[in-house]
Formats: sequence, C-alpha cells, structure tokens
Amino acid sequence: MHIEVIGQGPALVLIHGWALHGGVFAPLVDRLSAHLQLHLVDLPGHGASRDDTTPLRLPYVVNAIAAATPPAVWCGWSLGGLFALHAAATLPQVRALAMIAATPRFVRGEDWPHAVEPAVFEQFGHDLAQDYRGTLERFLALDAMGSEHARQELRTLREMLVARGEPALVRCRKACACWRTPICAAPWPSWASPACGWPASATGWCRRGPCRLPPRWRRARRRM
Repeated sequence: MHIEVIGQGPALVLIHGWALHGGVFAPLVDRLSAHLQLHLVDLPGHGASRDDTTPLRLPYVVNAIAAATPPAVWCGWSLGGLFALHAAATLPQVRALAMIAATPRFVRGEDWPHAVEPAVFEQFGHDLAQDYRGTLERFLALDAMGSEHARQELRTLREMLVARGEPALVRCRKACACWRTPICAAPWPSWASPACGWPASATGWCRRGPCRLPPRWRRARRRM
C-alpha cells in the first residue's frame, strides 16, 4: 500500500475518501508539513495503490497502515473515517482520532439512524455498475455541494480523481461494502449523535450540513 511521508514532527495519518487518493489532502499538507509528519495513505484500488492486493476490508487495511506507520493521530475523510475509527477502536498506537464528514456507518440500521436508507445505497451500487464514470461524477458533485466555491472545487476534484490513475472499479464496488459495516456496534447506543450534529432525518450530508442527493437516489428513497 502506498503511503507518502511528508514533513517533520508528531505523526498524523491521513486517509482519503471513496474513489480519490491521498493527494486530496494537498491543502492540509501545505499548512501542516512544517509542524507534523504526515502519512498520506492511498487505499487499495485507489491512486498509487491501484494494484495493491490488500483486501479492502476494515481490519486488513487498518493493520497494513498501522504496520507501516508510527504511533500517530489518525484522521479520515468520509470512507477514510471508517478505517480511522476502526483503528482507534482496536489499536493502542492510535493516539487520537479526527473524522471529517464521516460516521460509524453510512447505511441506516436499527441501531444507527444517522445515515442514508438502504434503498439509496442499493441504487448507488446499481448506478456504479451501470455507469461507473457518471456515478463518480455525481459523487464528486456531492462532495462540493454547499460550498461557496463549488464550481472550482468540483473542477479540482475531477482533476484529482485521475491524477494518480483512475480508481479500480472492482475495488470501488468492494469499498462500498465498508459503508454498511457498523464499527464496534455495542458502544454506539451510549453515543447520543455524531459530534457534528447531523440530523437523523437528513437523506445525505456534505461538509456544510444536509445536502440533496441526485434525483435517482432520492427516487429510491421515496420507494421505501
């Protein structure tokens, strides 16, 4: 698995979101590399790890990252937040945890209402199989939605998506399975809600709060 190391100081592991790669943290690298040693992960099937054979499942990926990094703070964005959270729950070398636009589970369940309905997730998986690049485009648009600079940010994300090679379709589909996986399900009932205050009634989220899903994904929700 490709892990780029930049900077000097206490260690910080950065794990990107679905379909992207460690390069998405470039603005943070510019600001933090003078103070921290940054470990920028490319998840299996993504970026420079496109051909990495590590199974894209929580324990395998987390253990591989841990074996290649020192004790550190772990920070994950979106899908990367699941890996960071699993690491924090299972590994003593994780000194602290930061999650960006992430949740312990992205698909709603009886024990976790702060997520999208299963039908929305199923529609996303269907779209990914039928129109891979179109689904990636819609997903990137969600990432930028709500920003004052959405157009420029979307353009940057499009360029970044393929900057280290297009993500592997098979791995992207397998990564979606992680969204269903509850992490350390037993403790969650004692947690009132995610720290960022996502409303349980929302159908999707972006960095700045509730956002609207693409029409076909909203239609799947209405069929529930």
